[in-house]
Amino acid sequence: MDKKYQVFISSTYDDLAEARAKVRDAILKMYHFPVGMELFGAANEEQWQIISETIDSSDYYVLIIGQRYGSIIPDGLPDAGISYTEKEFRYAVKKGMPILAFLIDDNVDVKPRFIDTKNYDKLIEFKDLVKKDRLVEWWNTTDDLAQKVTTALYKQITRTERPGWIRNDTEIGDSEENLQEIKELKEKNSILEKEILHLKLEKQKAELEVARIKSEWRNAIEFVSRLSGKDIEYLQRNKTKIQRSKHNIFNLAIKYGYCDESGKITEKMQSVLEVICDLDMARLNSRVSNNTLNIK
Repeated sequence: MDKKYQVFISSTYDDLAEARAKVRDAILKMYHFPVGMELFGAANEEQWQIISETIDSSDYYVLIIGQRYGSIIPDGLPDAGISYTEKEFRYAVKKGMPILAFLIDDNVDVKPRFIDTKNYDKLIEFKDLVKKDRLVEWWNTTDDLAQKVTTALYKQITRTERPGWIRNDTEIGDSEENLQEIKELKEKNSILEKEILHLKLEKQKAELEVARIKSEWRNAIEFVSRLSGKDIEYLQRNKTKIQRSKHNIFNLAIKYGYCDESGKITEKMQSVLEVICDLDMARLNSRVSNNTLNIK
């Protein structure tokens, strides 16, 4: 497949404008996508979110270093004391991106206004950091730089597999590998649909069971509501037995474990009776006083 790659170009701003333009044109001639300073303007903290996201979406990172260290991040901000160019480089290293570094030769004549004497030590330290654990190339002219970037980028692309970009109208669905992947995805989708259907059926069963239990308890409440005041007082006063003549509530009590076969009431049953009476207070015209149910 004919992939196109996004290449992030990092450098200081004004002094390397011509160098970046040459590199940008060289990358475009390779039919890849260069992105960099021209997209954001001068780097600053407000632009960092966009810059970092652009680095994340890039496939290769090209660093060009001249004789300026760059704008330094002010105190009080993340990474204060280093330049935004160094911050970009450190971020690319952290992300594990393939990095191509190009340093201007020390013998190249540079305009005095593009030589950073104030931050010279920081520039040297930055160069040493860049040269650590990687090969760098030195350039003399912007044409020389563009040629070296083209060669190095071509080699890096052949050595390092990156996501890249593919036209969406490229015929990628006919390969055996892609057809097999589509088949596997369809099978997984079918399994998921069956699992969803099973869960829906289980949910319906649970809802029906809840409805059935609610219905039985409504019947129990209805039954209790029809008991006479003497019956209720008897149940409250004699907490050891349920009258077997009251078969409906007796059978429910056994079913839900509120009494045994002999009719002995458990504390659970007693609490349920009290709750039932409380829930149906309007119909029973009852009230609770000192934990004793009195029927008017």
